Amino acid sequence: MKLQLLASAFAALALGVAATPAAAGLLGSTVDVSARYPNDATVYSDPGNAVVTNGIEYASGSYAAYNQSWQVDVQDNQISITDALGTGLSFGTATFNGFVLNVISGPQILSASINNGSTIVPVGLSISNGSLFINFSGVSQQPFGSAIIDFTTGDNGGGVPEPATGAMMLLGFGGMGAALRRTRKAVATAG
Repeated sequence: MKLQLLASAFAALALGVAATPAAAGLLGSTVDVSARYPNDATVYSDPGNAVVTNGIEYASGSYAAYNQSWQVDVQDNQISITDALGTGLSFGTATFNGFVLNVISGPQILSASINNGSTIVPVGLSISNGSLFINFSGVSQQPFGSAIIDFTTGDNGGGVPEPATGAMMLLGFGGMGAALRRTRKAVATAG
């Protein structure tokens, strides 16, 4: 009876660990941040894909056709859009005038909010198909200002568990097998 309880405990532990989601962020993911104007479907400037690292993904000059001053830094759970050259140019009024963060490979963006440290505040944030739309239409900004957007990410449907999760599952199944084997031997010798 004690062995059955032990086997049940191992199974519950293995299933509980397997059900715990990993903390997802964009570090190591491939992203594309494009400048869009005059609507969110029209790409005005797109410097291409970048892998999210601890450095700046799109340095000033990357969006020369749009505004060479903009620098875009994508972090694990944040994007910073900065007037790195201090031009202080305002965004023209249009249906959409801003940036779109598209995750090419990695977890999807689930929600977003404007960080209190922002000195440039977008007029709108929206998420569609895992892409984050940051609209600055008509916004006036200060030289060297920054828009800081915090976001949460989640599993994009990948079915591969983390190595630690897989190890715990194997340990749990191994413990269950050992407990069942001992139970069968005990029943056979008692009978």
